Amino acid sequence: MSTNKSTPQPEKGTYLLSPGAGVKVTFTPSPNAYLEVNGSKVASISVGTVGSSTGAAEQFTMHNLGKYAEANIVVEYGDAKKPSKAYCHMDFFLSGSTSSWSRDNNGLPNNCDTVIPASSTPESNGNDFINIPVVAPTGGVPSGVPSKHQFLNKDMVFMVDQVGSNLLFRGNSPLAPAKVANGPQPIDFDTLHAYMEDRYDTQTDTTGKFPKKGDYVLVDVCLLSPNSEAGSITQEVESFLDAKGKPGTMADLADRTFFPTAPQTVSGSSGILGQMCNWVIQPDASRGSTDDAYDQKSSKLLYDYMNTANDKPYVYYIHCASGHDRTGIVASTYLMRQYSSFGLSEAFIYGTTIAKLPAGIGGGKDQLQPDCNDISTGKEDPNRSRCLLIATVYNETVQNIYNTLNNLTGSSAKSLSTQALAKDPANVYDNYPWQTS
Repeated sequence: MSTNKSTPQPEKGTYLLSPGAGVKVTFTPSPNAYLEVNGSKVASISVGTVGSSTGAAEQFTMHNLGKYAEANIVVEYGDAKKPSKAYCHMDFFLSGSTSSWSRDNNGLPNNCDTVIPASSTPESNGNDFINIPVVAPTGGVPSGVPSKHQFLNKDMVFMVDQVGSNLLFRGNSPLAPAKVANGPQPIDFDTLHAYMEDRYDTQTDTTGKFPKKGDYVLVDVCLLSPNSEAGSITQEVESFLDAKGKPGTMADLADRTFFPTAPQTVSGSSGILGQMCNWVIQPDASRGSTDDAYDQKSSKLLYDYMNTANDKPYVYYIHCASGHDRTGIVASTYLMRQYSSFGLSEAFIYGTTIAKLPAGIGGGKDQLQPDCNDISTGKEDPNRSRCLLIATVYNETVQNIYNTLNNLTGSSAKSLSTQALAKDPANVYDNYPWQTS
C-alpha cells in the first residue's frame, strides 16, 4: 500500500517482562511484530507460574516494520488448579534503547492499571531494557470478552476546535468491542455520535445543537500504520460503503485517498454519512526528514479541510489507537496553523488537553494527567485533563513543525516550555481555542 513515504525500516525495543509471585503472563504481539528471546524468534512468551511464591522474569526484544506495535497480555492468577484470568492491552513505541510502552485501559476487558502498576520511563531508565511489571488484578475477577483491537473510550473523545459549522474531535480507536472473543469489531458509529454530541454540549454549554445523524458528514481520519496496525485499519474501512454498498479495503486508502470518494451512508443502521482516510503519522526528531514532511502535510490538510465550507457540516474525528501520541501531534500542529497567534507551548497545551478524567486514571505519573491547574488561576480545573506524549521524540516532532512553520532555525528555534511539559499537576487553559480568536 503506497503512502507517499519511504519504506519504513524495521524497529526494535528490548523489555523485561516480570510477573510477580503467583502470576503467569502470556504475552502476544500484534501479527506484524515478532519477539526475539535468546537469539530465537518466537510468536509469544509465557512467564511465571500460578501459585508460585516467587516471581519470574524474561527479557525479550520486539521487532516490527515501523515504529509501532501492540500486544495483548493474558494474566493467570489465584488457584493453581483453576486459575482466574485477566486481560490487558499495551501499546509500544519501538526505538532501540529508548523504547517506550504504555498501558491501554480498553481493548481488553480489565483495567490495565491494576495488572501493570507502572509505566515506562525511558528517559530516566539507566538499564538496557524497559521493565514491564505484572501483578494479579485487584477488585475481583474481571468480566467481559477479549477484543483483538482497542475500542472506543469516551474518556479520550474531546472537541478540539470548531470553524464555522465544521467540527474537529480527537479520540482513540472508534471500533466497537468484540461480541465474541477476538471477533469482528466494526466502527461503533452510534456510540461515537453520542459521545461527540455529549462533548459538544458540554464544551459549548448548549443543548440540542450538535447536528443530527444524516445532517453532517463524519470523516474518520485514521492515523494508524498499515505496517503494524493493518487489522484495526481493516475493521474501520470495512465499516464504510461505496455508492454500490460495497465495503472498503486497505487498497482504497492508498496515498491518503478518501473512501468512499464521496460521503455515503455507513454500514449498519445509524444513518450517518461518512468517509475515511489513512494518514500514517510517525514521530521523527530529525527536522526535514520524510516523516517530518509527511506530518507537516497532514496538519496542513486538516487545516484546509476545517476551513472549507460545505453544504453540510463536516465532523472530523482524528485518532490513533489509544488516542494519545499521534493524535496529540496532529491536534497540536493543526492548532498552530489555525491560530497563528499561538506560541509553540500554547498550541501544545491546547492540543494535548482532553476532558476531565475520572479519578485514579493515570495517577499523575503517567501520560494521562487527570488533575490539572488552570494557568490563569493556579487552581485545579474541574473540566479538563491533559494527555501528554509518551517520549521526547513526539515532543520534538511538534517543535520541529512549529519551527518550520515560523522559519525558526538555530538559536531562534523554540522548545516546549517547562509549563507545557509539567505533570502532577499538569497545566491547562480555562477556555477552548475557538474562544481565543
